[in-house]
Amino acid sequence: MKNNINNKLVLMFLIISLVPILVLIYLSINTNYNSLNHGIESHLETAAETKADHIETILGTYKDTTGMIATGNTFKDILVAKKYTEEMNRTNIRIKNLIQSYQSISRVRVLNKEGIVIASSHTDIGYDLSAKEIFIKAKKGVYIGDMHISRFTENSVVSVSAPILINNEFSGVVIVNFDAEEEIFKIMTQLPGMECAGEIYLIDKDGYMITPSKYLNNTFLVQKVDTRNANECLEHIVHSETEHELNVMAYDNYVGNDVLGVHAHITEMQWCLLAEIDEAKAFESLVQLKKTILVVFPIIIILTIMLSFFTARLVTLPLINLKKSAEEITKGNLDTKIQMGTDDEIGVLSKSFELMRIEVKKSRASLEDKVHQKTKELAEKLNKEEKTSEAMLYILERQKKTNTELLDAKNQLKKEKQNVEKKVVDRTKELEEEKEHVELLLEQKNQFVNQLSHDLRTPISPMLTLLPIAIKHSKDKDTRYDLEVILKNVKYLNSLVDNTLNLARLQGNTMKFDIKTIDILQIVEEVIETNKTAYKQNNVVVVNNIKDRVFVLCDRLRVREIMENIQMNSVKFMPGGGTITFGAEKNKKEVIVSISDTGIGIEKEKLEKIFEEFYKADESRHNLGGTGLGLSICKRMLKKMHGGIWVKSDGLNKGTTICFALPLGKRPDDKSVL
Repeated sequence: MKNNINNKLVLMFLIISLVPILVLIYLSINTNYNSLNHGIESHLETAAETKADHIETILGTYKDTTGMIATGNTFKDILVAKKYTEEMNRTNIRIKNLIQSYQSISRVRVLNKEGIVIASSHTDIGYDLSAKEIFIKAKKGVYIGDMHISRFTENSVVSVSAPILINNEFSGVVIVNFDAEEEIFKIMTQLPGMECAGEIYLIDKDGYMITPSKYLNNTFLVQKVDTRNANECLEHIVHSETEHELNVMAYDNYVGNDVLGVHAHITEMQWCLLAEIDEAKAFESLVQLKKTILVVFPIIIILTIMLSFFTARLVTLPLINLKKSAEEITKGNLDTKIQMGTDDEIGVLSKSFELMRIEVKKSRASLEDKVHQKTKELAEKLNKEEKTSEAMLYILERQKKTNTELLDAKNQLKKEKQNVEKKVVDRTKELEEEKEHVELLLEQKNQFVNQLSHDLRTPISPMLTLLPIAIKHSKDKDTRYDLEVILKNVKYLNSLVDNTLNLARLQGNTMKFDIKTIDILQIVEEVIETNKTAYKQNNVVVVNNIKDRVFVLCDRLRVREIMENIQMNSVKFMPGGGTITFGAEKNKKEVIVSISDTGIGIEKEKLEKIFEEFYKADESRHNLGGTGLGLSICKRMLKKMHGGIWVKSDGLNKGTTICFALPLGKRPDDKSVL
């Protein structure tokens, strides 16, 4: 019995203890791996996209700078100069000033329309570049050449050429060399979060490195990268896959290390940007976790086994003692006292056996008395009465003790009840104080938002009025461009202030709603009429499928704002033009208004997020502006009017439909509900 029960208990304790530990270890390792892997992939993709965008921005700046230089009068004058020496001096001064003003410019050349260098920052005047691609391509517009090493400055440079037009006729070319080490190389060597384990670099269309390597020296146009990541990127460029998903892959890099990598395109230059991270270092924390588990798990097993044996011993020892006592009683030794060391079920069983032993012993003693004193009936009766009295006294004492215990329990229960009631009262008071504090904070927040909106509108309003006037009267092209950029950002800020104020009013329940019966067709026609000019400018066709008058219960001004916001989003997300369709359906309780477009669409996993505050769907694919508050405000307004809003889209480039529902209204001339 001892071995059987003890072994079963030990086995049971081991199973109960170790199985959850093993499951917990497995889930911990698996969760850490998934989390770490997702974080690495997200970091690589973000780094690749960010660096690629930065490189494209720099190249665009190079083109803009070269185009601006080509429009300068100094270089035009040298091409038609009558006093050649005087114009040459002015041109040389202009070239010198450009190199001093732009740290990234290392060389400037001016070519006539025959492709001959007539002015230069270096000693190459008279060179014939008419057969060079940098000259030929410049006849059609600004052109960026491949990165190379300059023969004169011996620096890694990007050459950009632009045509010089005199009276709208091609008259020459300006070629500007931009030092890649000043901007492009610095960008590629700045690796936030990847300094120890990662590397980002560029390769040209032939697969050669054109930015510095972390592991090798002198790799510019010398080190060919023939990895899975590089080959896939070059293949995408060859097949003109300008937009493709960034997929993280595992492979050996150009020095033979196991890495995780992703690529992005610099499409205009047919370059590939490769972002890589050392696989071993990336998962170093997971390996360390596994090592720690291998050390700790045996200790846990040993402690669990020891605890299991100790616990089983505690359970089986009273049973063993009870068994021994029962065997002694069976042999007739009624004086053997049964040990009662615990207060659990085994202890109760031991007490029952002890009472049984006492009763058996008493019965045997009584029987012996009857046998030995059969002739002494009086003595037996007296003895019996005494025993009965003792039993009655014992019962009365037990009953008194029980009553005392019940009274104590009742008093204790009463005290506990009073304590609980006091705690409930105290907690209720605390909750009321917290509620008052939260309401005070919400009121202070609304006051702050209102004051902030007023303070922001004070400088914004005159800027919105004066900037268009300044743009209209500005004669300098660059100044006018800068003013237009400022005006665009001021309008954006004004929109952000309006949306933030509306959102605060909605959250604080301070926005008022004038609910009336409104004809939804009339509002749609007003929105279409108001935005005719915008539709025409953006090549948008509008279709109104609402033919009959449909009445809803709503605030006319708020519903007009909602429609304006939704249709404005539709125009914005159809950059090349398209069709907007208005529709309405009614049922017994509500009217569902739909606004559909043929724009860029929304990925299914992002449909539920577009109503979140400050959320902008897929900003990496386009730059269409907006505060990210419009649809969130629409949703809150509709909720205040007992309505709802949702969005439908079959995916990217498959259009979007936004629907909102409002309570059905009654016709002004009819008492029945439509």
